[in-house]
Amino acid sequence: MVMPRYFLDIRDNEGLHQDVEGAEFSDLEAAKLEARRALADMAKDAIRKSDHTSIAVEIRDEAHRPELVVIAMSSVIRSESGP
Repeated sequence: MVMPRYFLDIRDNEGLHQDVEGAEFSDLEAAKLEARRALADMAKDAIRKSDHTSIAVEIRDEAHRPELVVIAMSSVIRSESGP
């Protein structure tokens, strides 16, 4: 059985990093789960380094059409009475 290929591009504070190889997943839902897992790992590292982080995994199908975007954002907001 041939599985569809999806491309998981990463967009972060440095720009877009395109997945040129892609990976085979049973369906879009499986690709979405992988995107969430990868995003959680990347967000843990990014949050430690910056007060303002935005990371997205953009999923494209075999024809390179956009399918969906999974986004993680984090901001540290200091209170007016804080240091």
